[in-house]
Amino acid sequence: MIAERLEKVRTDNGYSNKKDFTDALGITDQSYRNYMKGDRVIPTDVLVKIKQLFGVSIDWLLDGDESTETTKHVSIKQFDVALSAGTGNLPAEFELQVGERPFDIEWLNSRGLQPENLSLVNVQGDSMEPMFKDRDVVMVDHSRTHLNANFPFAIYHEGSLYIKFVQKKENTLTLHSVNTLYPPIHIDLEKEECRVLGSVVWQARSWL
Repeated sequence: MIAERLEKVRTDNGYSNKKDFTDALGITDQSYRNYMKGDRVIPTDVLVKIKQLFGVSIDWLLDGDESTETTKHVSIKQFDVALSAGTGNLPAEFELQVGERPFDIEWLNSRGLQPENLSLVNVQGDSMEPMFKDRDVVMVDHSRTHLNANFPFAIYHEGSLYIKFVQKKENTLTLHSVNTLYPPIHIDLEKEECRVLGSVVWQARSWL
């Protein structure tokens, strides 16, 4: 039954809370219940989203053909955004998708990463060398916004995007570079616009 396969997708991908699963799919709890009871046909756009998020074959979801059950990969979107590892980049948001990369679902699950919370973006500049180099690709987990001084974060500040280590003391946020040629950036949270966009959890580098 479709209901059993839909539940398998939910539980296999670590969604113990059905509300989190329906939010990821962009549907209401009532719609999900209707799909489970067979009162409503699952719309094509929802089927496509399930395939994109969880690597599940639409044929398997509808017909139960085990030969096409899953690709074991999910695509993470890559955006035309550069996180500055320098003195600041032009204003940008995570809006213009330029591609996507496949990731192993089990690998993501083992690290507590949910595909709908992830974005791939480019690094620009040399202030975080040797940890991050110009043109590296990094994965940002937008659900991880609780600051930890041991991890790099993607930060929006006054129209610029940064990848930095971050420390907070009272109403001041300090952005630290790895490259000692770059001084810390001090942000007055009461006077300046600043948002924590997420923690950097993965990177890729081309040696060419």
